[in-house]
Amino acid sequence: MAYQANCSICHGKDGRGNGPASRRLVPPPRNLVAGQWTHGGTSKDLFVTLQKGISGTSMAGFNGRLSNVELWAIVHFIRSMTANKPKDDLVALKAFADKLNE
Repeated sequence: MAYQANCSICHGKDGRGNGPASRRLVPPPRNLVAGQWTHGGTSKDLFVTLQKGISGTSMAGFNGRLSNVELWAIVHFIRSMTANKPKDDLVALKAFADKLNE
């Protein structure tokens, strides 16, 4: 699973920001279950965060290292565990996904 291979080292297997590397990171990794999002928690927002990372943090971008399919898998996994799921605008999300596939 893409999440376990790429994210759990920092965010933990359960997404609570308690992975093995979390103690060394400043700021600490996001608790994905609580879902207090810095750059938004919609599917598109999470995808862009995974792609580009977050400047000034240990959240590196995965653009070029993971396929779009893997990034979407991680987005869906995060949204399956979070308590704070902002509603997706499905029309905007489809337009975004279509642009990725051009």
